[in-house]
Amino acid sequence: MEEIKENDAKIEEPGGIVRRGFGNIIDVLLIIALTTLLGTLFGSKDSLAFDLLEFLYYILTPVLWVGYTVGKKLVGVQINRVDGNKVSIWTMLKRHLIATIALASPILIGALLLIITTDIPFSILIESGTLTEEERNVLTTNDSTIITYATIGGIGTIVLNLVNIFMVGLRKDHRGIHDFIAGTYVKITKA
Repeated sequence: MEEIKENDAKIEEPGGIVRRGFGNIIDVLLIIALTTLLGTLFGSKDSLAFDLLEFLYYILTPVLWVGYTVGKKLVGVQINRVDGNKVSIWTMLKRHLIATIALASPILIGALLLIITTDIPFSILIESGTLTEEERNVLTTNDSTIITYATIGGIGTIVLNLVNIFMVGLRKDHRGIHDFIAGTYVKITKA
């Protein structure tokens, strides 16, 4: 049994990128199936339903099922806290929500800079109302500022996510940025 020490905490049998990846694929397919089923039953094709279901699934399922999601259980890995305590809602909020924001931060910063430099009011982002002709022109122009912020933000987000993937794949403890933010690691529970 492989054991890694980190600040007096034991990380036992860390789960690698392949198992974790397949577990995530299973989870995403399950969420898509559930959202499609619920959308069909209730006549809604709202993407908010998918987002809400995904959020609740990734936060609550590991808390209620001792570190497992359906995908993680099927591939034999479990989310554990480095300090040995059970995962909590706060742990999973840090792991899923805060880490998602952190990993998307370059594109979020690019969008914020775009809003600031093009004088597009925040109400456009908050409300899904119609755009004025001027606002439409700003968003549809080939303005180099828009292209620059979108490109730099997109590339930054891709690079940060690739770093996260390489961390999970190459580090001895297989911990990614989201694991460090939440103080978690993923443990192999079956061969």
